[in-house]
Amino acid sequence: MRLIGAGLLIRSLWMLRGVNPGFDPDHVITMFLSIPSTKFTTPQRQISFYDRVLRRVQVLPGVQSDGVIDALPLTGGGSHQPVQIEGRTVQAMADQPEVDVRLISPRCRSAMHIPLLRGRDLNDSDVAGRPGVVLVSRSMARQFWPNEDPIGKHLTMYFFPQMTREVVGVVADVKDDALSQTRSASMLYMPLGQLSASRDGQWQSFGMSLAVRTRTDPRSVISAITNAVNEIDSEVPLLYVKTMQNTIDESLLQQRFTILLLSGFAGLALLLAAVGIYSVLALRGALASPRNRDSHGAGRADSRCGGHGGSRWPPVPQQSEYGKPGSRVSSNHTGTEPHFSGFPNQQTSE
Repeated sequence: MRLIGAGLLIRSLWMLRGVNPGFDPDHVITMFLSIPSTKFTTPQRQISFYDRVLRRVQVLPGVQSDGVIDALPLTGGGSHQPVQIEGRTVQAMADQPEVDVRLISPRCRSAMHIPLLRGRDLNDSDVAGRPGVVLVSRSMARQFWPNEDPIGKHLTMYFFPQMTREVVGVVADVKDDALSQTRSASMLYMPLGQLSASRDGQWQSFGMSLAVRTRTDPRSVISAITNAVNEIDSEVPLLYVKTMQNTIDESLLQQRFTILLLSGFAGLALLLAAVGIYSVLALRGALASPRNRDSHGAGRADSRCGGHGGSRWPPVPQQSEYGKPGSRVSSNHTGTEPHFSGFPNQQTSE
């Protein structure tokens, strides 16, 4: 039973490779633009920097689309924020439902191939001074508007209360923590162009991940992207350069180790079972051999006769042919066979 259980678990872990992560990892290269917290003094300066990077990378040979996001899928990063749904009872922050929040640029969804299910995508017109907009995941739409059309609904994010935001699109769920993620994938995407200081007025700049979809091998554009970013700001290092397929593979490392460990134990259990079965069959074969049967048969006969080949020990004097003691009894054989008389050390008269 344990061997069967291990096999089923290995099968389940192996099937994770076929789980849909909610995006297409093929031909996507990613890298993190490391920005010190004091580099940009205002949100607008940071927005301007990323806009210039994206415009420069977009025109590179082999690039299909590009975008930035504050936390890539399957990394478990990003923020969680309480939200207040318009038309619902106003609640204290501790009672407000929380959702995952991602800050993205226009075309980032396109670069990651996250399916747009309803409504429209974010675009270059979604900037400060314009009506606030967001995209929501399918799970979030079902959570807050289960029997309604979420397009056109409004909400307020707790840490950015200065703007009420309208839901303009619904996108597919994305695995944020791991391919084995089972928790609700309620996620909200806000446009980079509408980034602002938080409710307490504090501001710190921060790095974001650049995602670039290519027409060829994504690793072939790494050098060109690095040069493009250096042309804009040579003080910004590019870290964690990898393909999205690498990210998926890394997210499966723990599962792969588990599969390897369980496979080893299952193989050992199978080997021990085979050795045990072979030993039992070998023992039964040995007991069933003709020589062993003769030996056991003789042993049983000996045991019935006293255990010494049918003779009795110690020997007892034999009676005379008339059944009376005292008469000489001689052996029927000549040689060294002993003979007994009725009383030892006495001779009978001739």
